[in-house]
Amino acid sequence: MNGKIESLRMIYFSPTQSTKKILNAIADGINISFREEVDLTFAAFNGEQQENIEDVAIIGVPVYSGRIPEIAISRMNGIKGNGIPAIIIVLYGNREFEDALMELKDFAENMGFNVIAAASFIGEHSLSSKEQPIAYGRPDILDIEKAVKLGRRIKEKITAQIFNKTEIVVAGHYPYKERKPKPIITLVTIEKRCIACNKCIHVCPVAAIPSDNPLITDGAKCLRCSACIRVCPQSARLITDSLSKEIAKRLFDTCKIRKEPEYFI
Repeated sequence: MNGKIESLRMIYFSPTQSTKKILNAIADGINISFREEVDLTFAAFNGEQQENIEDVAIIGVPVYSGRIPEIAISRMNGIKGNGIPAIIIVLYGNREFEDALMELKDFAENMGFNVIAAASFIGEHSLSSKEQPIAYGRPDILDIEKAVKLGRRIKEKITAQIFNKTEIVVAGHYPYKERKPKPIITLVTIEKRCIACNKCIHVCPVAAIPSDNPLITDGAKCLRCSACIRVCPQSARLITDSLSKEIAKRLFDTCKIRKEPEYFI
């Protein structure tokens, strides 16, 4: 790479748009003339890819239980890095990102990207509620400002062609944390509140809500991303199973101290 940045590709899985916000802020800091988005939130990569279309890529995913979502991995399959410099980002709910960043780095490198920078950011936890807020409102203005500054810092290094000669080392452990069986979620819609606007149907990344009935949710499919809860204008959707309530209470009690982004460059 000659140090000149004219194009950028954003690759992300972002059900609540929090990860996308951080990627956009980093891209704003890099300040390039052409920005392409590959949104994997609702569909897998379609296989159409121009060779070397971008000078740099930003790849971002949320963290679920210390790992990157399996569905995000499957939807990224087929993307080719072609040696392009990449910035990788994970967004977690103020608990821990554990092995997710290392996992994303390994996956990005296996796709052929040259990972030059990595970072973790914080977003409102999917089990956050008005009664038990967990990282409420994040990423907030301070997070966005830090993401923009990170983008500027990375651009300076790319422009000056200053990279560490050794591979960047990120936090995490290998073998990665074992994935536990995905629990079946009980997510209900309060019928008397529902106005059938169908916004919940449109934001679900796994089609867990039937297209003709917003009152039903397939708990086996549900990711517990809470995109449908966040988008509901009537606050009609609730996660009600005892396990989710127990986890939310524990996180509310133990994750009150604000965590800040971590950078690995």
